[in-house]
Amino acid sequence: MAGVEARKMDDSRKWQLPNSARAPYMPVMARPVVISIPHSLGKQVALARLKSGFTGARTHFGQLMTIDEELWSGDHLQFRLRALGPAAGGPVDVAEDHVRVEVMLPWLLAALAEKIAPVFRKEVKLLLEK
Repeated sequence: MAGVEARKMDDSRKWQLPNSARAPYMPVMARPVVISIPHSLGKQVALARLKSGFTGARTHFGQLMTIDEELWSGDHLQFRLRALGPAAGGPVDVAEDHVRVEVMLPWLLAALAEKIAPVFRKEVKLLLEK
């Protein structure tokens, strides 16, 4: 592209064109969706509900979604799931008064991150309320 200078990305050795020079069909890189859901359950009750919610999700949504990874370490969960193809995942941290969820979306879904965040928020709230 004439007149457009590529720049080196900070976190890797790859080169990238500035956003203004990128063609509209070029993929967006994966990016995280971070949400925090307040609760008044206490840490232990919230943990128990989230753990049972993941078990229930395997049963109820097994045809649409596969949980590839579910690693609990105290009040921290590392997960990865696949829904109709692409994988998404990240950490979940449970505190006394809130749950913090960070989901790294594949590039296909990253463009929809702002629309997907409310869906994640709603689903985690439902898990905590049951």
